[in-house]
Amino acid sequence: ELALELCKRREAVIKSLDEENEVGETPMVAAAAKGDVINLKLLLAAGGGCDAIRLSFAQSLFMACTMGHEEYARALVAAGADLFARSDDGRVCAHYCAKHGHLGVTKFICGAGGKRLVMTLDDEGYSCAHTAAGNGHAEALGVLCGVGGKELVMVGAEKGVSCANAAAVGGFVEALRVLCEVGGKDVLMVVGESGISCAYAAAQNGHVEALRMLCEAGGKELLMMVMKNGASCAHLAAAF
Repeated sequence: ELALELCKRREAVIKSLDEENEVGETPMVAAAAKGDVINLKLLLAAGGGCDAIRLSFAQSLFMACTMGHEEYARALVAAGADLFARSDDGRVCAHYCAKHGHLGVTKFICGAGGKRLVMTLDDEGYSCAHTAAGNGHAEALGVLCGVGGKELVMVGAEKGVSCANAAAVGGFVEALRVLCEVGGKDVLMVVGESGISCAYAAAQNGHVEALRMLCEAGGKELLMMVMKNGASCAHLAAAF
């Protein structure tokens, strides 16, 4: 009763714990967006065992990782939030950290969930390392690789999807450097079913610095790789 009244006074809720705001957020998710740990503790005190609160744990953790609220994430996990809970498309909290590159919460999540967490793939087979590399978050990628190692950066290789390709598409040189440090030349040599290498992806998108870095790291073998239609990264580069 008292905790719920305090929630109302702090505008954490209007009437009940299972209400939703204008964008469909429950009180706990809305508090996560702001990183309001006090509201979280009051909400837990008001109804820590109710379905509305338990069902909000996963979405709240995803929101905290998205917004970079490390202390909120810590409080959620301490209260029992499942680090391995999945979104509708199979992502775990590590994917949300990786997408937005917030270092503090990324380090906490990695420390709490370990290698099992960072090795979790979404429904399309992408790891959190793919996500970090594809968004150019080199520092967050380094944290993730510190836990998952070469095994992480090579995830998806059997499907022809590499972290290096994701970084090359965006021309993210620093992310490519991290991947090379962890996975060496092996991660650069992964190609998709169509034969698209990371060098081809960089050339295709006009990323000169990324292509130069890949040439230095992958050498002639990488440059000579061709697609099924016979085109190479040299053909693309010549077109620019």
